[in-house]
Amino acid sequence: EGLAPKVRNAGTARIKGFELEGDAALTDWLRLSGGVGYLDAYYRSVSPTAVPVTVDSRFPNVPKWTASAAVNAVVLDSGDRKFTVRGDWTYRSSHYKDAVNSIDLLQSGYSVFGASATLDYRQFELTVGVTNLGDKRYLLGGYVDLIQASTATGMYSRPREWFLKLGYKY
Repeated sequence: EGLAPKVRNAGTARIKGFELEGDAALTDWLRLSGGVGYLDAYYRSVSPTAVPVTVDSRFPNVPKWTASAAVNAVVLDSGDRKFTVRGDWTYRSSHYKDAVNSIDLLQSGYSVFGASATLDYRQFELTVGVTNLGDKRYLLGGYVDLIQASTATGMYSRPREWFLKLGYKY
């Protein structure tokens, strides 16, 4: 309405789902963790003032499925030295980034991977790693105004990033 969007409640809704998480220490040196989540989110009724949102609209930023997994392996553990490697994965199924369900802001399902290696030596800890290993670009959010301004904008994820971290325990 006018020059700026307004935030208001769309109506009534129901959200049902589940989340399951687990950790397993398979050996002294190998640990697995993971999780899966499911959401069934839908509108039960929608106010006429919420047009163009309808009871058939999907919630923004609510994928039906999410999942994650990680593996930690202690490769070396000898007294004052410990070397650990880690790999992780996250998944989100397709979802819209706005309440109107603009096709321009539909994010298809995606996976993101990360990895790191850590050396602990006495009080020092040195970690080298990478986030978004596959350099996946996915939408974080956005705004579409095709009626007044004829524009669609979006903010994307950070690219692959390498990091080096040095810590000191006291």
